[in-house]
Amino acid sequence: WIQTDGYKRKLGPTKSGRSRTVPLDKDFISAVQGQMVKKMQSDFLFTNSAGKPLEYAWIRKNVFNPAVAAAGLEGVSPHSLRHTYASLLLDKGAPIPVVSRLLGHASPATTMSIYAHAIRHADVQWVSDVTLEVTNEAKLLSPFQILAPE
Repeated sequence: WIQTDGYKRKLGPTKSGRSRTVPLDKDFISAVQGQMVKKMQSDFLFTNSAGKPLEYAWIRKNVFNPAVAAAGLEGVSPHSLRHTYASLLLDKGAPIPVVSRLLGHASPATTMSIYAHAIRHADVQWVSDVTLEVTNEAKLLSPFQILAPE
């Protein structure tokens, strides 16, 4: 989507001008399988009654905002979900170049500068994971094996 004037948006190229592939989770694919079969003649999965892509403002008003309210959340926007997605990926150890590509950033440096806080948190988790692994392995060895490795 590209912004034309004010909040009106139309379908267009990404900011970088490059196409973007978005991987879909198998549960999402299962949930929309019927919709996909019905829409084979269209380039768009979700359309209005005229077969045109849904407008951002319509989705926000009729789908997103009601879902946020039903969940009892405040201050949540589609963009905040994007940040949450990126932070969770990084927290789970996804490589920065992968996260950068998924977000459509021009370079991993952009991702690093925006999500440094998530990366620092992941560092602590990685240290904890390695420490736990080493500790568990050490429990399997006798003191002699630890002091005199082969």
